[in-house]
Amino acid sequence: MKKQPSLSERFNISDSDINRFWSKVNKDGPTPVHVPHLGSCWIFSGGKTRDGYGAFYLNGRNHPAHRVAFVMQKGRIDEGVIVMHDCDNPECVRHLSAGTQADNLADMRAKGRQRYCGPKKPMTGDLHWSKNPKNKDALRSLNEKVRQARINHPELFIRGEKCHFAKLSEADVLSIRSRALAGEKRALMAVEYGVSVTVIGNVITRRSWKHID
Repeated sequence: MKKQPSLSERFNISDSDINRFWSKVNKDGPTPVHVPHLGSCWIFSGGKTRDGYGAFYLNGRNHPAHRVAFVMQKGRIDEGVIVMHDCDNPECVRHLSAGTQADNLADMRAKGRQRYCGPKKPMTGDLHWSKNPKNKDALRSLNEKVRQARINHPELFIRGEKCHFAKLSEADVLSIRSRALAGEKRALMAVEYGVSVTVIGNVITRRSWKHID
């Protein structure tokens, strides 16, 4: 069986690519509160995946920004190697280390970030069972299991500020709702908290952060 090339062998990173990458990085990011000795995160401000990871377009396709950063700093990523975030911030391209999938899962368990290994919400869009007729029964069953799990065992789902990618705290949520009642505009609060107007609206209407009164 032919050995798979390393990430550094699968694409060439030119000087212009390197400059373009670092032009999208903010080195004055937040310091992770649980590991402050690491210093501030370097936040990738370019494209994002649906999971919050940076996405950098290179050689005709998007690559995870943290993996590109690791290659530029360390030279290569061999087959089977996972690039982990020591700071638990998916947007960060600074606090990176190499490990295996087993290392990554062990780190998640140690930090309390793995309570439920299934989807956090029912499959929607192209993943919805109606769009996948061949797997309709399996996907519909999975949707129902996730829905019932959220109802019957909410303690198994990480939510609120315990999520490592949460941008708001419980105190922020209470403040936003109070200020909204006082008539403050959502757009102004969105700028202040560094989130979208939609996020602010979901907090106010309790579509998100429902567990905070």
